[in-house]
Amino acid sequence: MTALKWKAAPFFFGLSVFALLCLSPLSAFSQNINIDPCVAILGLDGGECGGWAMDNSFDCMYEENSILRVIKYLDNKSFQYRSVLEFNLPTEVMDSTISSATLFLPNDSSYGYLYDRVILNGYNADCTARLDDFENTDNAIEYFPAHTSGTDYYIDVTEFISTMQGTTGTIGFNLISNGSDGYLDVRIANTAERRSQLRVQYAAKIVVDSDATGNNDGTSWTDAYVSLQDALNAAMAGDQIWVAAGTYYPDEGSSQTDNDRASTFLIPSGVAVYGGFDGTDGAGGGALETTLDERDWENNPTILSGDLGQDDDSGGDNSENAYHVVWFDRAGNQTRLDGVTITAGNADGSLWNDKNGGGIYNDGSGSGNSSNPCLNNCTISGNNAFNAGGGIYNNGSDTLSLTGDSSPTLTDCVISGNNAGSGGGIYNYGSYGNSSPVLTNCTINENNAYNGGGIYNNSSNGNSSPILLNCIINGNTAEMGGGLHNESDDTGTCMPELTGCTITNNTALYEGGGMDNYAHNGTTSPILTDCTISDNSADTGGGFSNNALEHGICSPTLYNCVISGNAATGFGGGMYNYNNSGETCPALTNCTITNNTATYEGGGIGNYAHNNGASSSPALTNCVIRGNTAEVGGGISNYADNEGTSSPVLTNCTISGNAADNGGGIFNGGFEGIISPALTNCILWNNHADISGPEIYNDGGSPAYAYCNIKGSGGSAAWNTTLGTDSGNNIDADPIFANPAADLRLMAGSPCLDTGNNVANGTSFDLDGEARIQNTIIDMGAYEGAEALPFANLVNWNGNLVADFGDNGLWYHNGSNWNWMTNRGHVNQMVVWDGKLVVDFGSDYGVHYYDGTGWTWMSNKGGVAKMITWNNGATEKLVVDFGAGKRVYTYNGSWSWFTNKDAVANMTVWDNRLVVDFGSGRGVYNNNGTWNWMTNKDDIAKMVAWNNGSAERLVVDFGGGRRVYTYNGAWAWLTNKDDVADMTVWNNKLVVDFGNGRSVYNYDGAWHWMTNKDNVTKMVTWKDGADKLAVDFGSGRGMFYYDGVWHWMSNKDDLTDMIAWGTRLAVDFGSGRGMYNYDGAWHWMKNWSTAD
Repeated sequence: MTALKWKAAPFFFGLSVFALLCLSPLSAFSQNINIDPCVAILGLDGGECGGWAMDNSFDCMYEENSILRVIKYLDNKSFQYRSVLEFNLPTEVMDSTISSATLFLPNDSSYGYLYDRVILNGYNADCTARLDDFENTDNAIEYFPAHTSGTDYYIDVTEFISTMQGTTGTIGFNLISNGSDGYLDVRIANTAERRSQLRVQYAAKIVVDSDATGNNDGTSWTDAYVSLQDALNAAMAGDQIWVAAGTYYPDEGSSQTDNDRASTFLIPSGVAVYGGFDGTDGAGGGALETTLDERDWENNPTILSGDLGQDDDSGGDNSENAYHVVWFDRAGNQTRLDGVTITAGNADGSLWNDKNGGGIYNDGSGSGNSSNPCLNNCTISGNNAFNAGGGIYNNGSDTLSLTGDSSPTLTDCVISGNNAGSGGGIYNYGSYGNSSPVLTNCTINENNAYNGGGIYNNSSNGNSSPILLNCIINGNTAEMGGGLHNESDDTGTCMPELTGCTITNNTALYEGGGMDNYAHNGTTSPILTDCTISDNSADTGGGFSNNALEHGICSPTLYNCVISGNAATGFGGGMYNYNNSGETCPALTNCTITNNTATYEGGGIGNYAHNNGASSSPALTNCVIRGNTAEVGGGISNYADNEGTSSPVLTNCTISGNAADNGGGIFNGGFEGIISPALTNCILWNNHADISGPEIYNDGGSPAYAYCNIKGSGGSAAWNTTLGTDSGNNIDADPIFANPAADLRLMAGSPCLDTGNNVANGTSFDLDGEARIQNTIIDMGAYEGAEALPFANLVNWNGNLVADFGDNGLWYHNGSNWNWMTNRGHVNQMVVWDGKLVVDFGSDYGVHYYDGTGWTWMSNKGGVAKMITWNNGATEKLVVDFGAGKRVYTYNGSWSWFTNKDAVANMTVWDNRLVVDFGSGRGVYNNNGTWNWMTNKDDIAKMVAWNNGSAERLVVDFGGGRRVYTYNGAWAWLTNKDDVADMTVWNNKLVVDFGNGRSVYNYDGAWHWMTNKDNVTKMVTWKDGADKLAVDFGSGRGMFYYDGVWHWMSNKDDLTDMIAWGTRLAVDFGSGRGMYNYDGAWHWMKNWSTAD
């Protein structure tokens, strides 16, 4: 007797055996068997037949004396199993005369007593009828085994099985356990005594290795098929094909014709193909590969190539290449392609199908058809299509029934370097049907097409609405839609959903560098959440182009997105909304539109409505529009003619730092059009115009403003009528931004705090994700609430504690008493350089330093963006970023120009080098006398220098899903948990408050948990003979220090500031609570606070 054994699978409920086989791969059967190996064990789907709990895994199966035996071992189970053992009865068994059917229940000391009772069930093929009623056991066929010690028990079930003659159905054995261990042995034979009397299908594992030298029957790595085609021909639904590293061509195989361009790898439905194996069976010292986890598709590339002539790499042409490397035809979602590279397809044939899908053709077209395979860890590169879908063509089209479907699932795939007429990387065709793939963690880069360099979604009279999660669309080119082209015609719907995606460095000759949306009597309205659209370029719509014709609707929805650094040689640097008798009204909420450029109109956003019935009127809420430039309308341009309408609605938006010849912030103009923007709770401040209208320029427009702060408007009390209509409660006062050049959050004392209209804004959160209304009345602008002072109000200067007490002036404490320095409090910044205290008093008084004897003037350019001290190992320099357009200088007794790239995002010092995150797409560099590029991933969240006792590293939290890395001449990954709340260094360890419920840890080569109380208010390292970490947990959680264990310090948390001061900790508890120092006990210093 030869047992056929495979790995026991865990219990699954409500799943068919097909699902089980996909989730838990089976080990190979033994050889020398007579059971027909061409079919597999099939389970009854519990979901279709009442949702019964099932376990369709078997422990062994073998043939003995022309009787098929299937054995199931069951461990100590004290509850009822329904359909524990269940399998289909094929027609050849059901049409024959069954001579015997027996259940064998051994009963001995090895297995113990088994079951209290056994219930048999039968079903017809479609599960609509049962041969018993399990729910009513009075009508069921029940057997009660005799529990005689050492006596086996046999149940003759021949009559029951025979009642199913002439049907194609399923039998099930439902066992009620008494809690003992045991096994069930099923034996079925028929009168013909055929071998394999019960044809039992099992899922096969078929292996392929182009270098195999054995029997080439696919049963082991030694005997693997050498061609993938032979394995595909042998495969059935549920089978897995494991493919070793190598290059495989679709014209190779026993049934293939050499150099036949129509040859393709047709993946049968339900078959899973896995690449990336080394292809070893353990011989020669190699590791035996028995599980999918052992493969490595990066170092063992499995390449499916359409280069039939095998000459592409040597400069040969691709005219002889296969039309399609891979083909899916009505493939179910259990069909899988995993860990392979698909390349060198060339769809340039004369037939329509042979013009599409050079890499993959996925055909779910036709009424009632679908093709939805899964692709994981695949690379689709270097393919071409004359018409559409260079990399992948998904055909979900139909005629009029709207039932065709081609929506594969792609995870961790790369689609790169493909070319086509449309959809260089992917073309999704949902005409009269549906083509809506799901892509997760995929990269679509450097593809090319006329339309849709990366992706083309076509929903003519149908639907094409893919879902993209955490994908990168980079460096693609096209004439329209460099990154993506989305199109709807004739009532079609095209609404892709993108979440956490980056669309960057794409180029279009005409429209939509990043994304081109086109609606012709249909609806094309993508939904983007947490996406970045940056550094794309086109003639119109450098980042986005939205175009509606013939009553089409093209109105994307963007939430929490960044549109930055895009360029248009014509109109709409960040976004261009054009309409000709349709609707182009995007909705942008909590978005930033920064540093985009257009040659003519709309540096940030350009809106143009042409003809009666056309509307290009976006709605913007909680948005920042900053640093954009154009000839007309640096921030926004609104233009309408021929009775078109361009009337955006802006609520709680901040528009600042934009520039144009006319209309630095907003331009409103047109001819016989309706241009009536409505602005509520908005701030327009510090925009620039070379000719006219720094904040707003109207040439035929009639905007209206309510509860807005507009520079030069005079406010409602002295309204400047050239700006438009005063609808009341407008002001004209410095909003007091945290940093006018880079940070438009409001500071304490801003006139924009608590002065808006609550009714106008229905959102719950501001641009920072903070509660939208914090003090009864909503604020003006994109940010709610006053920011804490961005720079320290306490400074340790040569052992003296310097405190800015605001209206009470600037003082220092020398350890014994307070000493007055100046009445000019509320300073901008303070740093220590070369033993001197450098103070930026702001734009009114400039920058001075104090050396202990008096003040020395340094510069009139006060209100600087950032100051930092940098010791390069030889000299100590002061580095000052004076802000937008004022450059960066160093000071060492005199000023020296450093760089024109000002308004930087961040600066720090690491290993005697100055590290500068220039931000806004300008990269990160370090300077040790010359500038050295580090990364293009700028606008980072946080960076800190960390000396672990042996080397100094720069720790960078890139934020936004870009992870945390260390740098010591090269980048090294540290953790995926980015957007941390805070980082500092204590006792040569990196301390990270991950925030948002992710706890606080320290790192010394391994992570060590410290506390679950994250999102702390402040962390400071201080030494009093030992390294201590002082932490203000805030929110009523108290103040503690840590030296390996936590020690309580005070219940007074949410303090204003604290710094290390010699061996003491200096703490400003805030207004009304005063200032103290701590050296093991608290010592009062002052009733004043730097918050006063």
